[in-house]
This record gives sequence, structure tokens and C-alpha cells, in this order.
Amino acid sequence: MAALDDSGELADGAALDHFSIVDSHFLAFVASREPSGVVVGVRGSAYLVAECTFTLDQRDRLGLGFVLR
Repeated sequence: MAALDDSGELADGAALDHFSIVDSHFLAFVASREPSGVVVGVRGSAYLVAECTFTLDQRDRLGLGFVLR
């Protein structure tokens, strides 16, 4: 949503309708713009199917990712 908003591909006040192949429907929109980015609103329904926890080993030199230049 942030990328669509920034590029102008999603007009002000417009919503993105997402229909999946399993017949779910979500509606996403930019709720507000903040100095740090956009706040996205989402309407639809879903069910919690899993939870996960990510840990970062402080010894991992690539733990925070990398940039190709």
C-alpha cells in the first residue's frame, strides 16, 4: 500500500480490492499519512492459523540483511 500510495498508482481516497483464488475478499486503504509513512486500514475477515517468533543471533553478521550496490 505504501508503494502504491507513493507512486500515485492508488488515487487519494481510493481502496484496493483484493479477491483471492479461495474466494476471500479484503479491502485495503490508506487511513492516514504520517511523517514515518502511511497507516493502512484493512477490512475483511481471517482466521489465526499460526504464530511464529523470530530471533536474531547477535553473532550473525547478516542478521539485519545486506545491500547490493
